[in-house]
Amino acid sequence: MEKGTSPYALFRVDQEGTEEPVGTFPSFEQGWSAGQEAVHEDRDGAFALYHRGRRVARFGFNRIAIKHASFDWSVLS
Repeated sequence: MEKGTSPYALFRVDQEGTEEPVGTFPSFEQGWSAGQEAVHEDRDGAFALYHRGRRVARFGFNRIAIKHASFDWSVLS
């Protein structure tokens, strides 16, 4: 799954900044709900929602930034 191939794509971001696909959604609302649910179920991970290759929402990023001072902040841009 690529960030630009589906209307909305949710990715899990691990502590090293690597992203892995979680799912795709036809609307922002469904992607937002999935991101909220994912961040509540996975207490260690962070999630990013993309639309046409551009990040439109992020969930739980403070978790990985606080735990790791060497976090690669470029994944947020």
